[in-house]
Amino acid sequence: QKDLVIRAAAGRVRLIADGASAEDKGIFVVRGRVTVENIEFVGARVSDGNGAGIRFESGRLLVRNCLFEDNQNGILGGSDPQAELTVEVSTFRRNGAGDGRTHHLYVARTGKLTVRGSYFTEGRVGHLLKSGARETFV
Repeated sequence: QKDLVIRAAAGRVRLIADGASAEDKGIFVVRGRVTVENIEFVGARVSDGNGAGIRFESGRLLVRNCLFEDNQNGILGGSDPQAELTVEVSTFRRNGAGDGRTHHLYVARTGKLTVRGSYFTEGRVGHLLKSGARETFV
């Protein structure tokens, strides 16, 4: 979809993966221009050990007022040099598989990462925030 908005209308909606995933990658796999608001992403696990609350592959993603908890990765971004990820007023808690290769928020060679007013806590061995973006603003 182009210009897709996924928003919980009253409070937050809690998405508990419980063994399910999209494309064996995570709870949501995002490509295109997408806004995600007021959603809790919990328990993403996939067979390669790299499951994400949101797997961001291309386009522009805005994440606002979301919680990422107990996932192998909170948000995992790909290598699209044109991609832009913005995270605002969100919480990342107890993410990571404990192997040092999974993180709360990680983007590889993406174009731009912006993080505002967000909270990172209780990471499991990996980074709280890891960026290989051309531009990173925190």
